[in-house]
Amino acid sequence: MSNSSHFLSKQNSQQPKQFRGGEKKVMKKSLSLLVAIAMVFSMFATLVSADGKAAGQKLQDLGIIKGTSDGLDENKEWLRQDVTVLLSRLLNAEAEAKAHANTHGFADLDSKFYNGYVSWAKEKGYFNGETDTRFGVGNPITNQQFAAVLLRVLKVDVEYANAFEKAVELELVSADLNKTANAVRGDIYEALVKALDFKIDGKKLGTILGLKGYEVTDLEVEAAKGINQKTVVVEFNKEIASVNANNFSVKRADNDSVQIIQNVTVSGKTATISLVDNLVADQSYIVTVSNVADLESASKVDSANVTFSYTKTAAASISFAATTIEQNKELKVVIKDAQGNDITPNFASTDIEAVSSAAIISQNPTTGVISAGSLNGAAEAYAVVSAKIKGTEITTGNVIVYVKSSLTTANSIGKVTLGSTTDPELSIFKGTVGSTLVAEIVDSNNQAVSLVANGDPYKANFRSLSPTVLVVDQTTGAVQPIATGSATVVISGTIGGKTVSKSVVVTVKDDAKVSALTADKASVNVVLGSNGVDYQVKLTVKDQYGNKVSGNGILNVTASTAGIVAVPTTLNYTNGEVTLTLPAGTAVKGSTVLTFKESTNANVAASVTVNVVEKAAFAGYAVDISDLTLDVNTNTSDSNKKNPSSTNVKVYEKDVNGNYINAVVANVTVEAPKADIVTINGNTITAAKAGTEVVTVKVNGVSIGSYTFTVVNTTASISKVTQNVNAITVGNSDSGIFAKLFGTNGAFSAYNQYGSAATITAADVAIYSGNNNLVTVSNDKVITSHPTNDGTVLLTVVIAGQVFTINVVVQ
Repeated sequence: MSNSSHFLSKQNSQQPKQFRGGEKKVMKKSLSLLVAIAMVFSMFATLVSADGKAAGQKLQDLGIIKGTSDGLDENKEWLRQDVTVLLSRLLNAEAEAKAHANTHGFADLDSKFYNGYVSWAKEKGYFNGETDTRFGVGNPITNQQFAAVLLRVLKVDVEYANAFEKAVELELVSADLNKTANAVRGDIYEALVKALDFKIDGKKLGTILGLKGYEVTDLEVEAAKGINQKTVVVEFNKEIASVNANNFSVKRADNDSVQIIQNVTVSGKTATISLVDNLVADQSYIVTVSNVADLESASKVDSANVTFSYTKTAAASISFAATTIEQNKELKVVIKDAQGNDITPNFASTDIEAVSSAAIISQNPTTGVISAGSLNGAAEAYAVVSAKIKGTEITTGNVIVYVKSSLTTANSIGKVTLGSTTDPELSIFKGTVGSTLVAEIVDSNNQAVSLVANGDPYKANFRSLSPTVLVVDQTTGAVQPIATGSATVVISGTIGGKTVSKSVVVTVKDDAKVSALTADKASVNVVLGSNGVDYQVKLTVKDQYGNKVSGNGILNVTASTAGIVAVPTTLNYTNGEVTLTLPAGTAVKGSTVLTFKESTNANVAASVTVNVVEKAAFAGYAVDISDLTLDVNTNTSDSNKKNPSSTNVKVYEKDVNGNYINAVVANVTVEAPKADIVTINGNTITAAKAGTEVVTVKVNGVSIGSYTFTVVNTTASISKVTQNVNAITVGNSDSGIFAKLFGTNGAFSAYNQYGSAATITAADVAIYSGNNNLVTVSNDKVITSHPTNDGTVLLTVVIAGQVFTINVVVQ
């Protein structure tokens, strides 16, 4: 076939000749996939610059390329039929595609080599012909065409016309490419090196192909050690991903008693387990590790045990954890052994003896806690303090400790809003007046407050980097749009001497203009002599962004034939909507075309044909329900609400032509078997809770139709809960346990379905105590510890349907 490409078909292996050689079969199989991947990358990836010679040397060392005097044809274009072969190799389906029956049906393709590949690609839905009967054999494939093919392979549903832009959006192709240009290979060596490091399902391509230097070492537990009586560290051979307490358990080897874990933290190859219970010196313990993955998710430990014997080590040094502390806060000490391990938990506060030069820092004679007092309005104070481990000569020496009113600092700029939009989609119309950027500043305690509303302490600063597009008041955040476009605004604030900032992009859009008018139906049949039937046309006015226009407006109405049906000459619409009712009582048989034009722009128009017809013979009943999706959320000003909360069921008699002829009011019943997803009052159906419900409509007890309602709830509510610790410690007679569990910096954090932090209230939770002799839960969710009994109790906590357990240590 003279117009087909033989780049692939000339070789028995169907591989480019520069890659042929004496490789083993396994290398050929890997090589085929690798070459295909690389060719995709050479066409579409934005490559990081690399030394081509070094890249080629690396590939040659790996045995991937041999190189010939012919070179690599870097500027050669890809032909359409060759890409079908490429796809089959990319998807590891070359044998299947090659052997596929000739079913493509394209008149311009009759090749023993390509018939199977093209038939396979067409059947899979990856490739279409240039026409229904012509494939386009011998034609180069363009970047636009390849983007469409690639998205089909990835099962991304998009119109062909938008395929390239969608591929750019998904970062599959470079925006710098000309989508109408023919696709070329180019930079093969550098692409191959980059492709080897590209991750597929969490694994590098070089690892998948089994190439030297890309081997993956399985994750293993190497050792465990008790650092102090409340801390166990578990060492792995590789860096590990994030974990929680459920991935570990610690128990005594001799009696299987389980140590309660408070939390687990990760640093590199080490997981540090903080315990509620104390380890016993000279006892052996078993740590069980479950479902822990390495940092790249290349391998994981499903289940493994490691044993250690806890040896209590002697103290070698003591120091203060900080030399600047906040008023009314504890001055903590750090005690280490000779190996530098932190063994502070092995000592009680009463094991420490402290001396201070000033009353601002003192030691409680009963509890032994060293703490700072109140500054009573002063900016700061200091004292020379020393601490010593009783019974030893191990001391901190004299240390100057400063006391300040607050050590809270800024952590980040949080959520930013502008009108009804939230970053990263901040936008405003050019003609908008009086709008303000509202930002939160988040402190080191993870508390968010309004940056501006809280005044000078936060030193709010707003700076527009695009003042020709958007002017922003430096201190208040008030904005004034100047021109359409995008403006970058830098927002900064300060807490505790630390300044943080965040850049947001505000899009200034052209003011909304009336751009489109649509009718909910193209034609309406009005039946003479009908009774109680609402023959209606709903008209919607939209702006250039596809949104209903706000405010009021007027539609001019004309009829092609006057006198057929009575209509006003104008219609007043509100917020982009108006419904016109066509009266049957005064209608005259015939047809007319109603034309509706927006009064400020006659080019914005819509037409509806009205046919006034005679009533035909009765043929049954019809049900009219305007909305089958309802929303529990009744807040009509909530931008997340898109559907009504209730709808009405209307029943009509219909004639043999399908026209509504009479409204049926008597003996109509509406039934819902569950009666909890929706509520029914007469013919009104109201959303009750999220779910689906089948509603049946009956006339005189005879079912005339069943309809499935979908109920959503867009009200912001808890959808995700994170457990921060697995245990908390409380004192006797503590009635503030609820706040320790669910309050600020509590054991649990909650987020709504839109990703914002949510407050956990008593109404959101159910709490069950495993031992009422230690902790009780009242009907109104007050959680109280026993006044005298000590011990550990397991609470079962249900938050928004999610079940958790947490240990509460009472002491």
